[in-house]
Amino acid sequence: MSQDAIGPFVVTANDGRLFHCALESVGRYRHQRWVFRDTLGTEYIGPPRRGERTAEDVRRIVARWWTTRLALGLTAYTSPTMRTRSFTEDA
Repeated sequence: MSQDAIGPFVVTANDGRLFHCALESVGRYRHQRWVFRDTLGTEYIGPPRRGERTAEDVRRIVARWWTTRLALGLTAYTSPTMRTRSFTEDA
């Protein structure tokens, strides 16, 4: 399996929040990072990829990332790692 052949995944964080998780090339040097979108359409730039290959690997990454954000009091409105985009679901 190539390193690019992974995901996307939908995972549930420890508090029950659902995230759509996908790898995207981000930044000037196009490093692969996890991008998480919640059910409200808020997009977060997550951690860099570290070799995750399964949905369980990604679930652990999301759980650790989201728990840390909550502990630090970071929300969508206080985080520099959020991109604002508007998403609509297909009917």
